[in-house]
Amino acid sequence: SFIVYGNVEPPPSIQLQAGSIGGRIRELREIHGLSQREFARKIGYDKETANILLWEKNRHIPRLGNLLRIAEAFGIGVGSFF
Repeated sequence: SFIVYGNVEPPPSIQLQAGSIGGRIRELREIHGLSQREFARKIGYDKETANILLWEKNRHIPRLGNLLRIAEAFGIGVGSFF
């Protein structure tokens, strides 16, 4: 639930459905129609996009700092990944 102040409504929320952190990252990227390279740029990630692929395949778990960057870039709560 949310509180509406005057005529201001909260931003639309994104409900991620995939069961794993990597699946949720991939789903978020695909919802926004981004390639892995575009996704990396959007979150300010300066490492190889191969790491995005490893996250999406659940071979590496992104550090909390990276999850925070993703959440901030897309206007969602970090809890959306869990």
